[in-house]
Amino acid sequence: MFVRKIVFLSLLFLLFLPSTWAQRKQSKPKFDTQKNAQTQKELAEKAKSSREDLVAATKKYRDSLDGLVSALKERARLETDTLEKKQKLIEQGLMVKRDIEPHEQELARINSQISDTNKRITQADQFMVEVMTLEQLAKNPPKAYQAPGAYFDNLRYIRYTGIGGWSIHSYGDVEGFFQAKFHRSLPISAFGQSETHNRLGFDHSNSFDVALHPDTQEAQVLMGYLRSRGIPFTAFRGAIPGNATGAHIHIGNPSNRFR
Repeated sequence: MFVRKIVFLSLLFLLFLPSTWAQRKQSKPKFDTQKNAQTQKELAEKAKSSREDLVAATKKYRDSLDGLVSALKERARLETDTLEKKQKLIEQGLMVKRDIEPHEQELARINSQISDTNKRITQADQFMVEVMTLEQLAKNPPKAYQAPGAYFDNLRYIRYTGIGGWSIHSYGDVEGFFQAKFHRSLPISAFGQSETHNRLGFDHSNSFDVALHPDTQEAQVLMGYLRSRGIPFTAFRGAIPGNATGAHIHIGNPSNRFR
């Protein structure tokens, strides 16, 4: 009697096992698909949030630089007024030249700060353009912009992935070509890692930016040279179509965010 029960239960187990296994096989792909879709959605939301935070941080940094320039210009104005007044006293024989030398030095220092701050404003504008273009770059299938030698152009940017390795130490070759062709220095706006990139958390150490609009003749010639040498670059026309603010050529691979 006991043996019959064992055999009967074994048959029942074998009878229902295929059905249960089939249900599990059918439900598993559906579960994985839903989980994968949710994961992709979460990653997209995080990426969007990250870009939005980065744009906000860049705008805040840009506004602080504008305020600094305004303050420096006011100081330069006051120092210039003081120099003009003392210069008249010198002409009248009431003061000697060495009495105004500290003011001349201070004015030179302030003007140097203004120049440096304006350069950082340019870098912030250019960085803003790159951040706002990341979304468009991300929408392209990986093979479209990661394959060696890939090139594409749209209304906002031009991308060339390059062939082989790239090092910022090749800068001299690019500078030499441009100077020989146009008889002026390459208009570098950011070389390697700048204070702007440090503040905003991006690794720019192996690239440099050229302050040229991609559609100018000089930029076209330069980009042709870069492609002939297999040097990667991304040329940005500006954050908004028709607005050239922040337009530049980023030579080297795209910058990555510090981890």
